[in-house]
Order: sequence, then structure tokens, then C-alpha cells
Amino acid sequence: MIAKEELEKRINSSPLFDIDKESSPSLYKKERYLLLENLTFYCRDYMLKGRPLGSYSLSLVETADECIRYYDRGKGDFLNYFNRAFKKKRDTEEARERAEAYRGGIKIADEDDKKIRNILRLAKSLGKDLSDRSLIGKIAEILHVCERDVLELIRMNADAAAVPSTVRNDDGDETELFDTMASDEPAVDETLISEENVREIADELQRVFDTVQERQKKALSMMLTAKYIIACDCDYAQVERLLCGRPFYDRAYAEECRTSGAVPTDAAIAEKCGVLPSSLSRTFKEFKKKFKKS
Repeated sequence: MIAKEELEKRINSSPLFDIDKESSPSLYKKERYLLLENLTFYCRDYMLKGRPLGSYSLSLVETADECIRYYDRGKGDFLNYFNRAFKKKRDTEEARERAEAYRGGIKIADEDDKKIRNILRLAKSLGKDLSDRSLIGKIAEILHVCERDVLELIRMNADAAAVPSTVRNDDGDETELFDTMASDEPAVDETLISEENVREIADELQRVFDTVQERQKKALSMMLTAKYIIACDCDYAQVERLLCGRPFYDRAYAEECRTSGAVPTDAAIAEKCGVLPSSLSRTFKEFKKKFKKS
């Protein structure tokens, strides 16, 4: 068994982060394998000691690959970055597994499950209980479905998931079960704006925003505003305090989301701007690349 301090040193000082994948593919592949091996040893012997490796190996590799892809040396040790992402992924997976167990084997079609998660998300953003009749009409309007369908989906969820609001994992940590059911976890690269950095990165975002083409600024300003709204957990007053006066802040769009109670989505922004979702996705990916290089 390798000492914990030695593994931490190997992981954080991995040469992988200084290798260009395109010009040195063989060396990159070798160092990636060594980093994954050390992360596996670290998780098996220290982080998740006593748990079967097979129960989390796939999640480990998926998280590691995402972290490797988006890691920036200037923002701290890689192991801290990986630990946060891996814990979040494991908590979410465990909560969803427990949700399925609580449902007593009742299966819900993927399409209906997605609609249920949207309803739960909207209810949370509006700060209302699903038993509130005034909520039904609001959700039906936002989702463009009839009230009867909303009621049926709520009934379906109640029959399949009469569960507590939180579940406790094997470490004793509690996870909000409905939070994981109501929202798809973002990939690591989508945490461009997170709870931890909402205040710090506005200046950097502004500098990059000023360099983009004028025709892209409308969609990008809506996207950045939406990312702040989500990172601030739909606290519109906080978003206003953080971004007031920023050219990339679309106050009108934020007010529209607040009034409607709808959580902003990329698809809704694409529709509003009259562009294809794939086109908007490419625009935002290019913006993120510029931001990461700044």
C-alpha cells in the first residue's frame, strides 16, 4: 500500500497537466493511465476504504476524465477538485438509487419521469408545495400542457415515491432527494459559474464578453444571466446585487424568469433568440474556451 501523502503528491504533481494531447498522444495516454491508477489507489485505500472497487470504478473514471479535461493548475490542487466532483457524483447516484428503492420497484417511463422532474423543479423555484392548487395552473402554463396531465403526473409520482425529503448515505451525509430527482447534474465544465465563485468571476467574464462579436452578445448575455440565476438558486435579488451595471447582465430576461417562475434553460434561450440549440451550444462553448484561457 502506498502512503497517503505519497499518493497525494503523485496525483497533484502529475506531468499530465503539462502535456499537449495532440502533439504527444502516447505520452499523454501513459500519464493519464498513471494518474487514473493513483486515483484508484487513493480511493480504494483511503477515500472509500472497505467498499468494493467495482461499485464505484466507473464513476471514478468518468469523474476523473471530466476533471482532467477542465482542470486549471492556477485554481488549486487537482485532488481537491476531483474530490469535490467525485463526492457530488456519488451522492447523486446514491440518492437516485435510494429513490428507486423507495419506489418499491414501480417503474416510470423516462418521458414521464422527465416531466415529473420538471414539475418538481418548478415547484421548488416557485417556493410552493405540490398540494397547492394554484401551482397546477402555473405549471401547466409553463410546460404547455393541460392541468389534467399535471395532476396525473403528480399522482403518479406520489404513488411511486412516498419518500422522505432527504436520504442519508453511508458516510452519514444527507442529500436532498427531490433536488436530485428534479435536476440533471451538470457536467464538470458546466460549473463555469458556481455557488463558490459567483462574486469573484464577474470581472473576468466581463473582459471576455467585451471581446465577442456584437451579434453573439444578446444570446451570451442571456446565457450568463441564466447561469448566475441557477448558481444563486433563483435568488433574483442576489443576482441583481451581483450583476447590476454589468453589460453582460440581461435584466429584462432575469425579470421575465422571475415573473414566470421558470428556471432558465438553454433550449428556452435558443428559442427566444431564434437560433438552433446546437448553434447556441457552440457559441457558449467558444465563450467558455476564451474564458478558460483568460
